[in-house]
This record gives sequence, structure tokens and C-alpha cells, in this order.
Amino acid sequence: MSDFGEMEIVPHYLMVGSNTVFGFNPDYAAIAYLDGFNKQALAKTGDSDKEQVLVDCTLEMTSENAHFKIADLTA
Repeated sequence: MSDFGEMEIVPHYLMVGSNTVFGFNPDYAAIAYLDGFNKQALAKTGDSDKEQVLVDCTLEMTSENAHFKIADLTA
């Protein structure tokens, strides 16, 4: 429990050795699709037709005050 309510801490393997903590509230984040879903045909192999589905998306923060960054931490 913190001054801001209950928080879940999830360490990420890419942040090992980092001195920065990032936090965000998923209630104030959304997925923004930049170009929608696209379908492209791939090379044919035998009798099978292959296709790939592409999508460009990003995480959109809908409220700046709902997220935080703590920098320059030391052990």
C-alpha cells in the first residue's frame, strides 16, 4: 500500500541494472492503431498460400498525471 493506493510491482528482465523505475496506470492507457491491420501475401510453397498480418500500434497515455518515472536510484 502506498500514498497512491495499492500498486503491483512487476520487474522486467530488460531493466536489470537500471536505476530508473517507470509506473503506469492501465486505466489511463490505451492502444492506438497507427495504420490499422494490413494483410500481405507471402511466397507460395507447394499448394499452400501464405499471408502475414501487419499492424502498427503504440501505447497511448490518456492522462499524463496517472503515470510516473523515478530516476537516479541507487542500491
